[in-house]
Amino acid sequence: MRSTYAKINLSYLRDNVHLIKKTVHNSKIMAVVKANAYGHGIIEISKYLINSGVEYLGVAFTDEGATIRQSGLKNPILVLVPDANGDAENIVNYNLEVAVSSLDFCKKLSEEAKNKNKKIRTHLYIDTGMSRDGIYPEDAMQFLKTFAELPNLEMVGICSHFASSESDRDFSVFQLERFKSCLAELNSVGFRFELIHMANSAGILEFTEAHFNMVRPGLSLYGYSYSNNNNISENLKPVLTLATKVISVRTIQKGDSVGYNRTFISDKPTRIATIPIGYGDGYPRHLTNLSKCIIKSKFYQIVGTICMDESMIDIGFDDINIGDDVILIGTQDNLFIGADYLAEKSGTITYEILTSISARVPRIYSENP
Repeated sequence: MRSTYAKINLSYLRDNVHLIKKTVHNSKIMAVVKANAYGHGIIEISKYLINSGVEYLGVAFTDEGATIRQSGLKNPILVLVPDANGDAENIVNYNLEVAVSSLDFCKKLSEEAKNKNKKIRTHLYIDTGMSRDGIYPEDAMQFLKTFAELPNLEMVGICSHFASSESDRDFSVFQLERFKSCLAELNSVGFRFELIHMANSAGILEFTEAHFNMVRPGLSLYGYSYSNNNNISENLKPVLTLATKVISVRTIQKGDSVGYNRTFISDKPTRIATIPIGYGDGYPRHLTNLSKCIIKSKFYQIVGTICMDESMIDIGFDDINIGDDVILIGTQDNLFIGADYLAEKSGTITYEILTSISARVPRIYSENP
């Protein structure tokens, strides 16, 4: 196995689930495991989440749901972004639930379900302001009336999605009120829904009213939040550690450069350690000369242009040798580097850092820190 690896602490994942459960009380949890469970490994994470008491799994695409089904899990899975090309057959074949906003797609789904003698559970997606997926609230009534005529389909849920629950409270309140108003209007003429869900991770923390009877945490499951201004954020535990080992050490002189395009020129004699991780592994090139790592309980600067397969560290003349452990994301003793730190330094978001960790980085699963 490579010396570069991602260690996934399953006990921290379980602790995060339990923390969210305490926050949402009796609401069900749909754990979002799209994008390879935010880089943590979709099959292993899905199985552990179900064992930790999660009721639903949420994926973006049908292929992700199929992958989970092929692993043996039979629990409810909701496809949030159905692709009109061929999705109906796979949704029926793999007994997936699906968020819908297109009657044409529903007709295809109905026909496929009827041919296979199955009943497919669907969730109506309401666009309350994201302007990405779903139908407008004013179209929901007619949609449901037409939908009711389609055989072998059942509308069990209704949902929406916050556009900026972590940053724009006023607009989030507007979205929430719009969703509640739509729901009340539909209820008034007899439409009832088994499952009502809107809150993502930030929505869970900021808007108790948005919990309804199911929530959809994603990033918070994996130990990160947009803010540390509330108790739950402080208690979330980052699940993933990204680590590697030193593979070479060399001494350079004042004026020597390191790496491609000579982006780092040393102002003194020093030693450079090379580690076998780069942007081909998902360690962003934008971190060139900006990031740090931990070796032997001390921070060190990443220097020189981050390469596809390697990166370099200025270790001075400290006692660091080939084979020593290097932490790029994670904790060693009392020092911590979070994926959110890397995101800030590289001008992106925590989600992108986690989901960018490539398939060539082995995942190691453990219930121990």
